[in-house]
Amino acid sequence: YYLGTEGGTREWRNPHVAGKVVAAMSSCQKGEPKNLVERDYRRDTNTDNQSNSWVSVDLGKGCTLVPDYYCLRHGYQNTNNRLRNWQFQGSADGSNWTTLRTHSNESWVQGGFSTGAWPLQADAVQGRGFRHFRILQTGTNSSGVLNLMCSGIEVYGVLKRL
Repeated sequence: YYLGTEGGTREWRNPHVAGKVVAAMSSCQKGEPKNLVERDYRRDTNTDNQSNSWVSVDLGKGCTLVPDYYCLRHGYQNTNNRLRNWQFQGSADGSNWTTLRTHSNESWVQGGFSTGAWPLQADAVQGRGFRHFRILQTGTNSSGVLNLMCSGIEVYGVLKRL
């Protein structure tokens, strides 16, 4: 929201569409990357059925975030294909990734378009700022396949402009 409103100085606009961030996916079976940072929660977005699927957000050159919390939105009208096994990762360069939190057999989705939020441990972040954030799926979803279903990601913390 902060990036989409330029710090509350204008009406919200999808930050990917506005060129403020770059949302990306390892593959795209349904939806499109911009949905990952869209405020309309009714957007289905998922990768192909491939191992090591991921979705990511690049905050752009000169921008880092020291994260302390993150939120995901399950993007399907029912509870099929729920994300169960993943890592939340940060990177300064988009190539070398640091795992900030690991989820195994997580059962956070309560219905269609559910939202889950998780704090990050200070010892995982170590006060570091990251430009890139991604969700890396590390196992099958609740339907036993590898499609990464995610209709939204938000990361909270201290934003720094270099």
